[in-house]
Amino acid sequence: MAGRYKPLVVWGAVMPGYKQVTVGTDNFAGGKKAAEHLIAQGRIQLVFAGNPELPEFADRYAGFKAALRNIGADEAGLVIPAHLTTEIAYNEFCAFLDRGRSFRASSRFRM
Repeated sequence: MAGRYKPLVVWGAVMPGYKQVTVGTDNFAGGKKAAEHLIAQGRIQLVFAGNPELPEFADRYAGFKAALRNIGADEAGLVIPAHLTTEIAYNEFCAFLDRGRSFRASSRFRM
């Protein structure tokens, strides 16, 4: 598509092989920094709320896992594949809690 519509600028994650200019954030660093912040607060049983199948969330989840790996914790953590909208994500999180799951810290990795 970028070859047909010049100039094309998109918001999101930089994807290998795509030719458009991408404006976004370093999602890996953001996920890692958020997890490191929680770890520094003494939290090690973390929950990642977001769909790691989407490019931006995948990068954030990779950073999240890297921070856990650096302290020797279970790098997968708990994942709630939450929707992008606040209300639906809130309901998914509540359903997670209703199933009796517990955790000590959570960070919603959204920019």
